[in-house]
Amino acid sequence: MQQRFKRVLLFIILPVIVVMLVVAWQYTGYLSFMPIKKVIIKSDYQYVKKQQIQSLLLPLMKDDFLHFKLEDAHNVMATLPGVKSVSIRRVWPSTLAITLKEHHAIANWENKALIDGGGQTFVVPSALLPKGLPLLMGNIKQQKQMLGFLQQITSLVAPYHLAVAILVLDDHGAWHVKFTQGLWLHLGVDVPYQKLSKFLSIYADIKMRYPTKKLHYADMNYPNAVALKWQAA
Repeated sequence: MQQRFKRVLLFIILPVIVVMLVVAWQYTGYLSFMPIKKVIIKSDYQYVKKQQIQSLLLPLMKDDFLHFKLEDAHNVMATLPGVKSVSIRRVWPSTLAITLKEHHAIANWENKALIDGGGQTFVVPSALLPKGLPLLMGNIKQQKQMLGFLQQITSLVAPYHLAVAILVLDDHGAWHVKFTQGLWLHLGVDVPYQKLSKFLSIYADIKMRYPTKKLHYADMNYPNAVALKWQAA
């Protein structure tokens, strides 16, 4: 009786198992040929062009939705100039969502690279170098120090309608600032921030006293005086 029951049970279960295997095989086969129908790309497109992304993705698009190599795509996207981070994910049932986060440059390092707000240096083709960024010139080992000083003085000079064009830290450790208005300020080695503050305290008075003249440079390296030179008429 027991053996007969087992045979009946096997007779019922076996077809069910076979059907499940067939369905699973068909479903797996269907998934393996699911095409990628859509690619959504989000980027600021400041340094990266959409055509660049497409050309890098094209060789990887031979794979279907499930077998698309996310890691490979991530690695090639990360090589694009100015890219800070990459996010790639599948969106069911046939879409790839790609987000490229680009660096936000706040300074130009010797016309060779850019620096973002976090102090990270990155390189882009010279044709993509943004115009109007402060130019930093000095020893690469002092880059972080220079960026910090730039951020300090940018907010300090803004109320005086001055903007930093060039910041130099020379081999002797002396600071020099050129403003977009054409004025050079020589701050020397010691306490450059205090010397800049001292200059700003007399800047408005200088402009009032000499309204028709434009300063070429101001040397703040005298304890009780300021050396001024005017721009040629």
